[in-house]
Amino acid sequence: MIISVFFGLFNALNSWLKMNNQELRAELIQNRIAETEKLVANTDQYYFLTDKVLPLLKFICETPDIDIEKIQQDYLSKYDLDLSIFLFDTNGNLEQVVPKRAPNQWLMKNLFPYLIEKDFKEIEKGSQQLNKKIEFTFGYGKDLISLREKPELIINSFSSGEECFFTWSHRSPKSALIFGNRLPNPKIMLKAAEAKTNKDKDFLFEGKIEDKPTTKQELESAEASNYFSSKSMEYGIYNNQEWYFASNKNGEKYYTSYKLSSNVYSRCIIFLRFLFLLLVPLSLFIVIKITANFNLSLKQMVLLIFLASTMIPLGTISSESFENIKTYSDIYTNEIKSSLDSIINSKIQNFENYITLCSNKLKRITEPRNGIYDFIEIEKNIAAEFSDFKFSLRNAACETIYANHPQYSPGQNTLFKALAKITLKHFHPERLDELPYKGNEFAEEMVSRDDLGFINITNKPNKLQFVYNSGIKMLLFLKVYPKASKDVACLYTELSIPNTLKQYIKSIDKRSLVLNQQQINLFALDPLGFRWIIPPKANNSQYLELAKAAFITGKPILRKIKENNKSFYSLCVSNSEYNEVCYLGSISIEKLENEILKKKLMICICAIIALFLFSIITTWIMSQLIKPLTDLEKGIIALDQRNYETQIAVPQGKDEFVQLFKEFNHMMGENYDMQMAKNVQEGIITTQFPKVDNYLINGCTFPIDKLNSNCLTSFKMPDDNILFIVGNITGIGIGSALMMAFIRSITFHWSQKIQNNPVSLIDAIEQILKSNRTKNMYIGLVCGILNTENGEIKYVTRGQIYPLFIRQNKKCEWLGQPSLPIGTDRKTENRLIETRLLPNERMLCLTDGIIGINCSKETNAYDLVEKWATQTSNEKNENWLENIKQKYDEFCALNNTKQNGDITLFSIITEKQEGNKE
Repeated sequence: MIISVFFGLFNALNSWLKMNNQELRAELIQNRIAETEKLVANTDQYYFLTDKVLPLLKFICETPDIDIEKIQQDYLSKYDLDLSIFLFDTNGNLEQVVPKRAPNQWLMKNLFPYLIEKDFKEIEKGSQQLNKKIEFTFGYGKDLISLREKPELIINSFSSGEECFFTWSHRSPKSALIFGNRLPNPKIMLKAAEAKTNKDKDFLFEGKIEDKPTTKQELESAEASNYFSSKSMEYGIYNNQEWYFASNKNGEKYYTSYKLSSNVYSRCIIFLRFLFLLLVPLSLFIVIKITANFNLSLKQMVLLIFLASTMIPLGTISSESFENIKTYSDIYTNEIKSSLDSIINSKIQNFENYITLCSNKLKRITEPRNGIYDFIEIEKNIAAEFSDFKFSLRNAACETIYANHPQYSPGQNTLFKALAKITLKHFHPERLDELPYKGNEFAEEMVSRDDLGFINITNKPNKLQFVYNSGIKMLLFLKVYPKASKDVACLYTELSIPNTLKQYIKSIDKRSLVLNQQQINLFALDPLGFRWIIPPKANNSQYLELAKAAFITGKPILRKIKENNKSFYSLCVSNSEYNEVCYLGSISIEKLENEILKKKLMICICAIIALFLFSIITTWIMSQLIKPLTDLEKGIIALDQRNYETQIAVPQGKDEFVQLFKEFNHMMGENYDMQMAKNVQEGIITTQFPKVDNYLINGCTFPIDKLNSNCLTSFKMPDDNILFIVGNITGIGIGSALMMAFIRSITFHWSQKIQNNPVSLIDAIEQILKSNRTKNMYIGLVCGILNTENGEIKYVTRGQIYPLFIRQNKKCEWLGQPSLPIGTDRKTENRLIETRLLPNERMLCLTDGIIGINCSKETNAYDLVEKWATQTSNEKNENWLENIKQKYDEFCALNNTKQNGDITLFSIITEKQEGNKE
């Protein structure tokens, strides 16, 4: 029966703790995976430049009178980015260049006006003048038109045999162009990415898996990576560390490492199991021992049977209920991830159907009306259906006769001419003899052989299709016309892929985006443009981080995201079939959380009901024990409320309750005395210190127990000088508290007279203590007077640690004379010590609680105090003492030790500089 009782309780508690531990652990794992993926995303070269350079571009344009030379030097020193910055006015005139001898100044000066030009003819003129120079400077495939189409985007280039980058912006009141003469260093990118990851308390290190590891960390990470790769795992435990791995599309692998740790629930589980294994045999042993001398009474037997018959089913039911909650949550999460993935991918595939729909619209629009080819009307009809499109017409010689956009670059134009000729040759060969064709036979050969991927559009015109031109993906519609169209032989319409995607997503029926009666919110991000195609309703950076990670790693990622105090599961799928786009499906999990909350609430209600019934029956069975237990409960409540004057009635008899109640009353009496002593001490320890110009006076105490054996007081004297006493009194209790009050009273009355020598105060305290002292009570003191006019300090030390002075050159001095504490039988001379605090110097008085720290043989406690005091002296003076105590606590935590004595700190800091003294 004893085992049954323990097993029922253990099963219920263990299941509850296990469920909470799994939830906490799952959340921790997801956070660490997210941070590892964030590290991968932030080390991507494109996103690094987007994060560092584009905000700089905007800042330069919008900030008047900016020092771009300083900015250029800062970026060179911080990120090793060698930037050439060209600053223009709103008209495109070059105003400033950094560095002054930046390369390609002539090109940048003449290029920028054409980047912001709106007249097509002027743009074509600029293309003729600059395209060859642009290609030479920025690399193959770059021309004026391609640069114009990418404002405020990172454009990778290749100049002088080295990779570089380029970006530009036209804003008000300034415009700017930035040319990066080299790409960022991977090590610097990794260092910057490491600084942006959120590191929890168990974080060890992070980095990139190197092909040829050299350091210990690199070797450990490579071994762990090989181990987990062999098991097809991305995280786990290896070599007593937790490892998390993530790779980008280039196959580069990154990692984060954490030390093994336990949370409060896992520690409770271990303790619970240990307690179960300990209590079961111990209880059996006690029962066997007791029953060896007498038999159990009927009342005791009924109680044990009742406990055993109740705990086993309750424990089993509770365990299964908690397991069901975890299973339900896992199933729901997997169902959401699978459904979101299926829905998002189906919408991606349906984009092709939308392209077909757009193609049919274009085909219908571009057909003649009543046999008349009105291309002005055709362009208007296209504009009514589509936004941001390029429209051009070509004659039978494949030359452009009209365009609503600047001409393509010569290379692109040559390909479009060849494409038009091949298509005309296939479908309207009779038009080839209308005008002389001036094209490139090599380009025609490449188009005919499908070396450029144009075979579909040449075989099937009048259809909107994806094609590549100079490495750029385009959404192109080509239509060829018979002779009845007169001058026009070909019509080109290029649709903006981002705008087409945007219109497609907006056209999706929301009824098809419903899962478990929950609406799915669909977003889309252009990861290369770093811009939302369809933005989320809330400006939530978590969505952006999710999209970046999915794009860089190339795999779907599901994360839990908080938005407006609501939880959502968001799945991001990166797709490059039609264009580089990240699709995010987000669905509220309020239903899941409410369901789990209901289940937990139902378990709690059932548990409360069961306990209520159990308590009623148990109370009825144990009615003869209620009265003493009630009295004891009142006493415990009084103890918890620190109402120590409460005494509980001691029952009649000689059993354990009598002894327990007597000891309890005795304990309450002792606590009452201790509380009185504490109240006295709290009332007499100084907490408000004198305010004096040019000086900051402060003090604080950190008792190790309820009572403090240190004394701390400071007064402002009639002559505006400051009297201070810092000391330690042996013993605890009311006696020590009263002695502190006694010393404070003597000090206060002494300070009200003009005094300049603290020796007389020490003599007075010693004389009165010897004549009225308690046996074995001694007082160690530092008593001093600060002259607020000249910074002179006169003080006496008796059995106390010397004050520490930190001079202007940060040199530390312990100034004092060896002496016995006040209250000893041996006569001791009070020696006066005089020094002076210069501007920017400080004094620190402290008690032996901080010096008594457990140090190694190589470490000296006084050296530690000097180190802590000087390290924190550069911080806010008001918090200097607290910062020293914090350093002390950190040392204790690091060395697995504890504070072993009361600590009192007192400081005087000179704040005014000598140059300011009048």
